[in-house]
Amino acid sequence: MVIIYEIAAKKIIPSVKGILVHKLYEKGYSQRKIAGILDLTQPQIHKYLNKPINYYYEKLSIEGLDTDRIEHYIKVLISAIEKGDQLKYTLMINSIIHELLMNIVCREYRIFKQFCEKGRLTDPNIEYYREWLDKITRKPKLNKLIPEVGTNIVYSPSKPLNQSDIIGLTGRIVKVGSSLRIVGEPLYGGSRHLSRILLLANRYYDKRRVAMNIAYINELEGLKNKYKIIYCGPHSSLNDFWSSVEKILAKKPDIIVDYGGYGLEPNIYIICNIFEELDEILDLLLSKY
Repeated sequence: MVIIYEIAAKKIIPSVKGILVHKLYEKGYSQRKIAGILDLTQPQIHKYLNKPINYYYEKLSIEGLDTDRIEHYIKVLISAIEKGDQLKYTLMINSIIHELLMNIVCREYRIFKQFCEKGRLTDPNIEYYREWLDKITRKPKLNKLIPEVGTNIVYSPSKPLNQSDIIGLTGRIVKVGSSLRIVGEPLYGGSRHLSRILLLANRYYDKRRVAMNIAYINELEGLKNKYKIIYCGPHSSLNDFWSSVEKILAKKPDIIVDYGGYGLEPNIYIICNIFEELDEILDLLLSKY
């Protein structure tokens, strides 16, 4: 009989703690302070530090976990620690461990299929995000607006100071025929690309709380009278993309039409103050179909 949280205790938690210990130690935290933050003893901290940080990344990689995504999660956790936000850290570390655990369980144990779909940790802000995610993805013909690379929706409950303040899917919303499938779970820092756009937008207009990317389309005439639309690209590189997007965000657009470029699919980025605005824009676009 398999107890799934024993999998987390054996295959995930020690390595995540080992990476956190190393990262905090590199930032100048004493072993004693790290022990207090992570609820460990000083001998345990010393034991974690005796092995190189790559040892812990390799153990997670052996389990089939994406080490780039884990690195991103670690940055999110460190950010909460540095701000002294214990509640947020606690919620995030549990959500992250749960996400990584589901990745292993759903891949290796078919018996847990139903649990994989329904098991989750509750957070009021994430539940609010889920409600809107469900409402938006139920829109008829929304698949017409989903790019080949998939889409994401991000939400910041308050003015974001960094990506760890922004909720997004750890995966994406993807097309499966004429229907949609939500891949991954909502998580603070869950979307690196789109949350970075929302974070940059807040440098110039601090009421922006919601963003979504959709496929490139031409039917925007009905939106030009009400929303500020700015065109961007094409780009020669990813660095060029971010440089161009930040310059455009300084002009406080509601919609960025991006022509893509080398290795970049054309996309439209919708940046709103509230979910109701996103809902309205999507309805106007879908009315063309």
